[in-house]
Amino acid sequence: MSKSFTEVFPTLEMTREESAMFSGTEILRVSTSRRQDFLHIYLLSRRLIDKKDVNRIERKIKTQLFSDVDLTVRIFERFELSSQYTPETFLENYIESLYSELKSFHPMIYALVKNGEFSFPSEHEVTLTMEESIVAEDHADEITGILDKVFHDRGGFDVQIAIDYVPRRDRKKKNDPAEHLFDRKTIDLSPVAQRDGGPAETDEPAEEPAEKPAGKAAGKAGRSGAGEKNAGKLSHSDDPNVLMGRDFDDDATAIPDIEGESGVVCLRGKILAPDLSKPKELRIFDLKKGDKKLVIFDLTDFQDTIRCKIFVTPEQWETVSGKLKVGAFVKLKGIPILDAYDHELTMQSINAIKLIPDFREKRKDDAEVKRVELHCHTKMSEMDGVSDVKAIVGSAYEWGMPGIAITDHGVVQALTDANHAWESLFDKANGKRKDAGEPPIDRQDFFKVILGVEAYLVDDLKPVVQNGKSQILRDSTFVVFDLETTGF
Repeated sequence: MSKSFTEVFPTLEMTREESAMFSGTEILRVSTSRRQDFLHIYLLSRRLIDKKDVNRIERKIKTQLFSDVDLTVRIFERFELSSQYTPETFLENYIESLYSELKSFHPMIYALVKNGEFSFPSEHEVTLTMEESIVAEDHADEITGILDKVFHDRGGFDVQIAIDYVPRRDRKKKNDPAEHLFDRKTIDLSPVAQRDGGPAETDEPAEEPAEKPAGKAAGKAGRSGAGEKNAGKLSHSDDPNVLMGRDFDDDATAIPDIEGESGVVCLRGKILAPDLSKPKELRIFDLKKGDKKLVIFDLTDFQDTIRCKIFVTPEQWETVSGKLKVGAFVKLKGIPILDAYDHELTMQSINAIKLIPDFREKRKDDAEVKRVELHCHTKMSEMDGVSDVKAIVGSAYEWGMPGIAITDHGVVQALTDANHAWESLFDKANGKRKDAGEPPIDRQDFFKVILGVEAYLVDDLKPVVQNGKSQILRDSTFVVFDLETTGF
């Protein structure tokens, strides 16, 4: 359950403008890394907040509340904007925040985006057109990922990001700040290079990096494109459950136990959609560079969840697309990498995936004498029940209980579904008996679903009308006072 920003940080000292800016925001959740070196704050705002203001609050939380702790505070803002906003108007109002963020993150990417041109072919498409160059193509996939985070995760827009190129323009201005970006030389302006003494320049083509051992070195390599270069190969196994790479039987690591960028790990879990508004779909991006696809999904082992990114060729996608889907249980091997842009751990360089059975242990009732629940509330009982009646009836039957009673608070909406669930179970049970050559079960001898209600009574001895004067309703003046929470 979310809480207001001031509830979570009641002692944080802010200016009047900052208090007004964050007064209407909510904190969806707060999490920390296993090493407790990052504090992640997930913020929901119903209006745009400049990234510089967000960064300033990050620094205040760090200095005022965690000054004696070695950790980095990071706020992940998400906006719930009115329908008046489109991807185009959102970018118009947010472009300076984007530039500011990119400038501090990676000067090369900042310059490429700043000198590019955005267009919106449709309400679900965003295209960034850049001048054709080796540098632009090398960073295209990373730029696509960043723009997807800004438009999708932050702005809440369902858009497809595309990168396009135009021939290089002739630059006549001698002091054009972007001219060096399109030089044929290979220039390294990454944050690591700047830290080590500035960009390295060479007239020779960049060499392919040697294969690095597993561990932090491999993790850092993944940041600069190892996820694509090591894109999983098609299955080398005769097992149809192996979707990519070779068959493997490594022990799976629990997601909460991942020690940061710790080299190759094996995970198992259920595939979830990365987009809550599209609960049955993976996110798939067509990358022009190399004709690859970027597939993004979340993986949960029911202890924690991690985002996974896979680069596949069209041929590989034809092989895995029907099986790599939301709801499938998989085991995979890859490298956990701390995303340099948002400092969240993601699984990349995934080179082996296989389908596995559902590994969850279902609850059982091993009692010799089964209970019969005569007071069960479903999600139709407001502020009380949370479970679907079909799931409740099915579980009671599977556990061998002779029956169950549905008694919601003053409502009977669940009873129809409860009866349908009973009919379905009865038909399946008799279908199995028919296949086995056994006589059918009599309805009276089958599992019972008792349809009830927790009713409320009115005291019929107490007058409903007080101080009446025998007037009729249509000739009276009266006031209705509505206490509903959905509006007056």
